[in-house]
Amino acid sequence: MIATAKEPVSCVNGSGWGVAPAEADIPSRDMELLMLRVREGDSLALEAIFDRYYYRVVGFIRRYVDESDVEDVAQEVFMNVFQKIGQIQEAAAFERYLFQSAKNRSINWLKRKIRFRELMQVFWYAAETWNESSDGSEMRRLSILKALLAELPGEHRRYIEMFYIQQHSRSEIASLLQESSSTVYRRVAAARAALLDLAAKQNLSIVFEGRHGIKIIETTAD
Repeated sequence: MIATAKEPVSCVNGSGWGVAPAEADIPSRDMELLMLRVREGDSLALEAIFDRYYYRVVGFIRRYVDESDVEDVAQEVFMNVFQKIGQIQEAAAFERYLFQSAKNRSINWLKRKIRFRELMQVFWYAAETWNESSDGSEMRRLSILKALLAELPGEHRRYIEMFYIQQHSRSEIASLLQESSSTVYRRVAAARAALLDLAAKQNLSIVFEGRHGIKIIETTAD
């Protein structure tokens, strides 16, 4: 397993990629010499290349996956690229391959997560009970919530399902829908507002708990 860099990211460059404070550009010729040394079995050269690119790769991966997954994806990327480094001769080609690998593996990671979370959604809609309840009150509230979601316009329902049922983070939704984080933030907020309005018209209240929690509270008419 590849050890992660120990020093934290202290600044961010204009592209949004994290940059180590002491990082300096390595001329292409020097980089190619490091690659040659790696092909000859020099582990110190491998560490030097890892340190050179770690912060940039992590910053790039953050565009696609949630923060909790960044480290795991970065590990996959570097392990894959270092296995192929013997087939790459030029520094520019190595860098292109590195960031293409980071993009591909980030997208594949997202696809695995969305398949799992889509399955969660199927179970959620198919569930007959929300949790154990002797009087069936939770089952009734779950049925009401499902009925409300069915009445939402498709665009609003998609954001409610992705954020509250599939429990994707806003950054994951942005990557999956190819939207900016600010756009996702606005659309999740608009979907919440639409759901609250729809519930109020039926004399119901929606409570959002924690990050992804959502439940129905039945109210009495005045």
